[in-house]
Amino acid sequence: MERRVEALVVGGGLAGLSAAYFLARRGLRPWVLEREAPLSCTSDKSTEAYRLFWPGDEDLAALVRESLDLLSPFAGVARPNRRGYLYVGRLEALEAWATGEEPPPWALAFAPGRFLDPSYRLKGEAARFQL
Repeated sequence: MERRVEALVVGGGLAGLSAAYFLARRGLRPWVLEREAPLSCTSDKSTEAYRLFWPGDEDLAALVRESLDLLSPFAGVARPNRRGYLYVGRLEALEAWATGEEPPPWALAFAPGRFLDPSYRLKGEAARFQL
């Protein structure tokens, strides 16, 4: 018996499985080709990170939340690792950014929180918060 492939997706990462999901929602039967376990690798363009905090862009934050809900059944295979973010900058710049304003490019610095000791303290008028 001949089998017909309606849609072929190469790669079972986040982008590939997202494509397969939406193709299936349109009535197609996609095939996914992946040499590793689903969602167990990352592309060279990814930071393997996500965040629910997108200043001024609630649509993007909602998309991330919905994506995490869709991916939760794969947690046993994908082994997600919550790392968090650390935002460092002057208090007024951080507050402006959190409300959706564009701070000056020099006003903020970013580093993954796991690389900094929790006892790290900023001096002067600087502030920190971790999401």
